[in-house]
Amino acid sequence: MIELKKISSEGLLQELIDRKVLEPINVGLYKEFELKRKYKNRNKPISFDGVLLLHNAN
Repeated sequence: MIELKKISSEGLLQELIDRKVLEPINVGLYKEFELKRKYKNRNKPISFDGVLLLHNAN
């Protein structure tokens, strides 16, 4: 069985950015994005610092 080390969400995102899988994009303050939770607390807004573009190999 393969042992996986624990990694933070921020560390994982940075690793994917370094591997060019994710790309941070500047959307500016004029763009409005609304993120909603899928299951619990659906009416509670989700805050975020930026938007990441996922590159698909297909």
